[in-house]
Amino acid sequence: MAMEQSRKATTRLPDRVVAYIDDTALCDGLARLADGCGIAMAEVLPGGLAAALADDAPAAEVILLEIENPDDAVEALSVLSARSDARLLAVGRQDDVRTYRRLREAGASDYLVAPLDDDDLLTALRVPAGRPAREASDTPHLTPRVTVFLGCRGGVGTTSLAVSCAWWAAEKLKTQTALVDLDLVFGTATLALDLLPGRGLREALEHPERIDPLFVGSAMINATDNLFVLGAEEHPGLETMPVPDGPVRLIEAVAESVPTIMVDLPRAMLPASRDLIRRADEVVLVTDLSLGGLRDSIRLRTLCRECAPDTALTLVGIVPATGSPPIERREFERACECAVDWLVPLDGKAAAEATSAGKPVAARLKPKHAYSRAVRNIAERAVPAAPTDGIHTRKAKRKWLW
Repeated sequence: MAMEQSRKATTRLPDRVVAYIDDTALCDGLARLADGCGIAMAEVLPGGLAAALADDAPAAEVILLEIENPDDAVEALSVLSARSDARLLAVGRQDDVRTYRRLREAGASDYLVAPLDDDDLLTALRVPAGRPAREASDTPHLTPRVTVFLGCRGGVGTTSLAVSCAWWAAEKLKTQTALVDLDLVFGTATLALDLLPGRGLREALEHPERIDPLFVGSAMINATDNLFVLGAEEHPGLETMPVPDGPVRLIEAVAESVPTIMVDLPRAMLPASRDLIRRADEVVLVTDLSLGGLRDSIRLRTLCRECAPDTALTLVGIVPATGSPPIERREFERACECAVDWLVPLDGKAAAEATSAGKPVAARLKPKHAYSRAVRNIAERAVPAAPTDGIHTRKAKRKWLW
């Protein structure tokens, strides 16, 4: 119920809907919603896709399109999406995943299977309410900050750390925060917070020219009133081909609405994400203190320095809660030729409890726990500083553990 209320708070009904439909039941349903729910104008035109293609792009926020043959609809939707900024909703009777994916890739914001009841249609028609409240006149403008989390090794806890930092910024520091998980197939940011992933992330990375604030608002899922999550769970056999500037263009679009952005970047996405590394205000490298972790920490740190020599780098070492890591800290730092900024013990019990509850790991730990202290430090740097009108403020110092 709380999730539903949060979603409604960030969406609204469109002022104008144009529907190219012949289905009588759908026409009647749209008329009922227009009369009873406050849609200023709902215009129904016969002819389906053919009529929509023949018409000039109408000044509508939502265009409802009735389709009969999905094969014909793909090309038509591509044309319509190129010439209109409206939210395109396709309605048909073919209920299968392949049709849904093809129409989404062609430019449809959603595909609805008829017959529709009024509640389903009402939900589909909703559009983002606009930018968050930070744009209010009495709120100072904040320059967005981007923090990228990059795991040097798989399975060391990078996503858990990113989720905890985003949650801390949103709930403890009370700033609107976006968490973007760029692992399209195996990403677990939404899973860690017990959320269903939104739609459209793969399309955005492959076709960044389609990214706009409307897409961002509809694709992000509200975890809390201040925490928004963007993730995906694509089929493991599906080949994804993000374009080189896709990630950074996506993040820039998110930054138009949210001041604090945290990105969980999989290593496989690095070739397509060099511009994102350059855009980042800070890159957090997460590793274990193993031989493989040492090797890959050196390689990724070197790559980040080559891409963005001025971007701040933070190295977080994840170690067992009991016992010693394979490589001692001093030896690791000597070989890596850099300091480990935070050495964080992995609390297996807290991690398991957090997973079961759909909560961040930091939410299950005491504030003085080493993990929580690292999360707080990273989150505080990730949040944009409010304008000070010339007042000098002292930067937070990094603290050393162990």
